[in-house]
Amino acid sequence: MSRMILAELLRLRRTRAVWGAALFTVVVVPVGTLMLNLVSSATRIGGIDAADITIALVLGPGLVGPAMVGVTAGIADRTAGVFSTLAATGRPRASLFWVRMPAVVAVVVPLALASWAVPCLLCAAIRDGGSDPMTWSWAIDQLPAVLVTDVVIALTALGLGSAGLGGAPVIGGVLALTLGVVPIAGSLTTTPDWFLALLPPVSVTELVGGASLAEKMGDSLALPAAMAVGGLAAWLVGSIAYGRHRTVHADA
Repeated sequence: MSRMILAELLRLRRTRAVWGAALFTVVVVPVGTLMLNLVSSATRIGGIDAADITIALVLGPGLVGPAMVGVTAGIADRTAGVFSTLAATGRPRASLFWVRMPAVVAVVVPLALASWAVPCLLCAAIRDGGSDPMTWSWAIDQLPAVLVTDVVIALTALGLGSAGLGGAPVIGGVLALTLGVVPIAGSLTTTPDWFLALLPPVSVTELVGGASLAEKMGDSLALPAAMAVGGLAAWLVGSIAYGRHRTVHADA
């Protein structure tokens, strides 16, 4: 099994989608945000102000990167052919599905660490006279939210990709969720907690990042931890279980 995980990890590292995800998550989002700060007179350059905005965007549009990694692993059956893989490994389809989960996590965790470290390092090094310095205690407090959110989104995309959804629908759904649904739902004072619990980014940030990160994403409500756990469980278990079912029973 460990050899199959290593083989899947090697395959993922060679795909253009994963390299594109790394470029987008680690370079485009944080550096682009800081460049916007540089040309904008309304925001301060560097320091904790810019870091605060950049981490929020890493947990917004930046989630496209983990989604790309997950869906790339999930659609492997349809791009490479299930029967050819079975003939080469002699393994059942379920085994081929399960080895993708640790491989996806092994790819996403370094991306998440880099997407957290790059803006923090830049904002610590670049600071104008009007902004407060970024403290590393603050930066470390943001790390769990970045790690858990990226892993949850990647594994959810893996399940959805394995269930037959292509890359464009999954990535489009992530963008719609983080840029549209979450801010709108969070801004409504009548939005029930159970509905917010079903939005993965809100659930993760409320659970591991505290209310401050959730507020940046548009949620001004305090989501109970039990509901946040329930929302994450529903998305993870549901998407992975459905993806496994479709992998085992889909026609090759």
